[in-house]
Amino acid sequence: MERYRVYPGQGALVVYVVDSWEHPLDLEAGLGGVGAAVVQIVDARWNQDLSPWVVPGLPGGAPFSGGAEAYLQGLIGQTIPRIEAQAGLGGRERAVAGYSLAGLFALYALTRTAFFSMAASVSGSLWYEGWLDYLAGAGVDARYVYLS
Repeated sequence: MERYRVYPGQGALVVYVVDSWEHPLDLEAGLGGVGAAVVQIVDARWNQDLSPWVVPGLPGGAPFSGGAEAYLQGLIGQTIPRIEAQAGLGGRERAVAGYSLAGLFALYALTRTAFFSMAASVSGSLWYEGWLDYLAGAGVDARYVYLS
């Protein structure tokens, strides 16, 4: 069962922050004055759901299992439509955001679907093995991309 929290906001944008129950972000303190609705989705399994393909883990860590495509399809096919229906967020432009490996996932999502028109990758794991080669060959059609 997914877990999410909606931070209501005015405007025509909803920012979906992909998060993990293993590494949750404290968003509440930093959202003052944001002119968009923000939805924190806290259900991703870090190394499984946010990694685009299988690669060995970091030293002493679990391997990355490459489940990002399945997780993305679940988000855009089930989770987000359900959240939008329950919270009355339909008809707005969508952005996807994440920190670290979730930041990599946000960029990956832009290469796989037009469901999101913007992304923010905050301290994204752009070191991920094969990422730069993948990105060089992937098409990205987005209004905005934020990298930090």
